Amino acid sequence: MNTGLPDVVSIPAAVGEHFPSASPFSVFLQSETEHVVNLHCNSPAVYEEIAGFLIKNGFGPE
Repeated sequence: MNTGLPDVVSIPAAVGEHFPSASPFSVFLQSETEHVVNLHCNSPAVYEEIAGFLIKNGFGPE
C-alpha cells in the first residue's frame, strides 16, 4: 500500500500511535468490503477476524 509518506507503511496501522492505551492494537483490512461491513457477502470473514482477535486476547469462551 503506497501511503505517499515514506515512514508510514499503512495509514490504518499508523492510527495506533494515537491510541497508546489501546493494547493490543492490530489492523485488518478486508478486501472488497467498504463501509457497510454487514451488507457485504464477505462479511463472515470480517466477523471471523473480529472473533479471532477477541479470543486471542482473552475475551473468548473458557
